[in-house]
Amino acid sequence: MNINAIRAEERHRKIVEILATIKKAFENGLELNFEALINQACFQQRIARRTAMEYINIALSQVEHKIEGKGKNKLIIKI
Repeated sequence: MNINAIRAEERHRKIVEILATIKKAFENGLELNFEALINQACFQQRIARRTAMEYINIALSQVEHKIEGKGKNKLIIKI
């Protein structure tokens, strides 16, 4: 059993789930609140805030978007 391979697979799965959520929101014409997305990822994936932010940034690198606002009022908008 290769623990590194298992962890890599889990990480990939979680990033794909977050990406699917982002794409679904964009398809429905929704803007995403960055802070709410982090909190939801922490809750659903059972991951730390820092890890959630990393996974979200990786997922966002795969879609065209822009981030508007500052602090807790950041919105992720599809371009």
